[in-house]
Amino acid sequence: MHRLDHVFVMCAPGAPEGRALEDAGLECVRSRAHPGQGTHNRCWFVGDLMLELLWIDDPVAAASPGVARLRLPERDRWSETGAAPFGAALHGPDGEPPFPAWDYAPPYFPDGRVIPVAVAPPSEPLLFITPGVSVPTDPERPAARCEIRLPAWDPAGPMASLAVAGLTLTTGDPLLSIALEGGSRTVDLTPDLPIRVRF
Repeated sequence: MHRLDHVFVMCAPGAPEGRALEDAGLECVRSRAHPGQGTHNRCWFVGDLMLELLWIDDPVAAASPGVARLRLPERDRWSETGAAPFGAALHGPDGEPPFPAWDYAPPYFPDGRVIPVAVAPPSEPLLFITPGVSVPTDPERPAARCEIRLPAWDPAGPMASLAVAGLTLTTGDPLLSIALEGGSRTVDLTPDLPIRVRF
């Protein structure tokens, strides 16, 4: 069975919004560029889930052939375009992804390695299978619950058709909520960024 590995939200260059996460006690565990894809990220662990803030640092690369199908520029300008600013990465057993997919060959991957990406319009999150596990396995890590809220969902689309533990889809203004059971601290980045974290 596939599990939710990490989620991302498009953000301002340098992810200045992440300072609020750090001020609340979360530690940035990773930051890296994606050469040829035109993006850069900063990442935090929230229980057994990784939250990634992703921004475009090379608009030409982000719109280049082979990358353009990810629709990153539209997702980056989500409030203008109506595209979803979110992405969700699953990991699980080898084999076919649990949704119709196309093979994305990231320019920063070795030749021959691909990421299966769900066939879906940009109004839905970028759904894909990650080639590894982002959060080290640790039975002491609490399970995170994730809610992705968007104005509408295609009931026959890949996200709505998934059954992934800890992931809920709701309707309303765009928002990504991550919560740990019993969490006492809340970081609300709205309206600057559609993220709310309780841990």
